Amino acid sequence: MTGTGGITAPVRTDRTRWAAVVTFGTATLVVASESSMAAFVLPSVAAEMDVSASATTWVVLAYALPLAALALPAGRWIDAADLRRVFVFTLVALGLASVLAALAPAFWVLLVARAVQGVASAVYHW
Repeated sequence: MTGTGGITAPVRTDRTRWAAVVTFGTATLVVASESSMAAFVLPSVAAEMDVSASATTWVVLAYALPLAALALPAGRWIDAADLRRVFVFTLVALGLASVLAALAPAFWVLLVARAVQGVASAVYHW
């Protein structure tokens, strides 16, 4: 109710809340899938990029090492940052790095793309 005796319409926050839940849920699924999906394609990476099977383990490590090393420092930075901008930044960085990884012409480019994905994931996991 307003101070003048009139009645105001209730504010609809259900849609806004569910939109945020769906958005964050989908983003978390994408970020989490980046870490596990690479393990399935390692034999294809070895064959297509002409590297040994043992060298393909770096595809997984190039993602996991930055994620582990930067998770805590990224959290400290995010505490002082605008969360919407951080969210958009991480998803854009993850998307661009995923495209780069998919189109990588050389093994080292794939490793760089996976490292960028790991950094973006560390920032996302705040």
